[in-house]
Amino acid sequence: MEKQKVVLIGAGSHAKVVADAIKASGKDQILGVVDPGVKPGEGWWSGIQGLPDVDSSEFARYECKRFVICVGDNVKRSRIVDRILERFSDAEFPVVIHPFTSVAPSATLGQGTVLFAGAVVCADAQLGEFCIVNTRATVEHETVVGDFVHVIAGVVMGGKVRIGDFSAIALGAILFRGISIGSHTVIGAGSVVTGNIPDGVIAFGSPCKVIRERSKEEAYL
Repeated sequence: MEKQKVVLIGAGSHAKVVADAIKASGKDQILGVVDPGVKPGEGWWSGIQGLPDVDSSEFARYECKRFVICVGDNVKRSRIVDRILERFSDAEFPVVIHPFTSVAPSATLGQGTVLFAGAVVCADAQLGEFCIVNTRATVEHETVVGDFVHVIAGVVMGGKVRIGDFSAIALGAILFRGISIGSHTVIGAGSVVTGNIPDGVIAFGSPCKVIRERSKEEAYL
């Protein structure tokens, strides 16, 4: 089967891991990367070259409308998606799955979602659009993850967890079975979450507690 071409958007450290997952899967061919810091034709990483901005006439000649958003910050990622859809209403955002993952046949993955090496997505789990499930993170059975969520490396969830849109669960956090995390909330690294956490807060600790409110625009990486 002929590989389909994809364009990477973003050339930070996170993008290298995404590119590695795409190459390892062998399903798509990376046409190039679009980033203000990488000039068209300039080499970036692992043989991948820079491309013109998606709004330019130079980009149009490549005739590629399949994009992988390589930006870790949830809000920034959503803005890039909006910008691309303004330019290409028929744009496609494939799911990227590293081959060293375990994804249950009954799990569902929204468009643009990326799974890194060692990620585990269990039976009847539901991942929204443009999520990131990072290295060795576990999304257990019947868990529902909203859109633009970042599950960072080493996170472990019990079954039937709920995570709202645009939230981030940081390194090594443990989420007990059946709890809910609100939207635009950040759970700190190493936290043990034993109860529900509301929208728009930063929470951490063992047991995890709300520390303060958080703006939707506030960086978390």
